[in-house]
Amino acid sequence: MIYQNESRKDTFGEEGAVPVKYTIIDRNGNEQVISAPTITGAKAFDIRNGKVAKMMVELE
Repeated sequence: MIYQNESRKDTFGEEGAVPVKYTIIDRNGNEQVISAPTITGAKAFDIRNGKVAKMMVELE
């Protein structure tokens, strides 16, 4: 998991940085970009079950 916090905001509190985009790379090298504050459904299930090789989270 890699967090990108270019604004250098704290990651807590009301003014803290929040996720805005996820880049997910599966074990086969396939990349998927999700522009949302959360990940739900089948992709969240894949993450919990270790089917993701790498994940980058962009914070704003």
